[in-house]
Amino acid sequence: MKFTDDYETLKQIHEDYKHQYERLRQENDETNNKYLQIAAEKKEVENHFDSTIRNFKIAIEQKQKELEDVQAKIIPTLDHDMMRIKIINELELPHRQALDAKNAEIDKLQDQIYELKRQNDMLSTKLEAVRYEAEKDIKDLKERHKVTNIIECQLK
Repeated sequence: MKFTDDYETLKQIHEDYKHQYERLRQENDETNNKYLQIAAEKKEVENHFDSTIRNFKIAIEQKQKELEDVQAKIIPTLDHDMMRIKIINELELPHRQALDAKNAEIDKLQDQIYELKRQNDMLSTKLEAVRYEAEKDIKDLKERHKVTNIIECQLK
């Protein structure tokens, strides 16, 4: 009777750990997929950023040539350099901010992945310990049962 109860309890614990392990594995898979998606989005933003910067640089160079002609007549050289730096900063800022936000999100997801992997390892270790204890208990119960049967046979 006790053996059956112990076995059922261990079986339930084992099932609980299997469900927890499966849930964590699924969460880990989902987090990995999200990480890959965000990494792809980051790469896309970086490519878009690089392409936009190239286009802006070409446009700036063209406008700069036009401005240099006008500035030679109107604005001193110092003001020209300051205006050029201001324009470049205004054009790069939104893309730089988007890239920084994606990097921050990737860092956060990497932390989550690390934590989930750590939890997964801990649960795997616990599961192995429970399995070992269960096998040990089953072996002990079988031995006791065997000894009891031998004693009963000798008493008869």
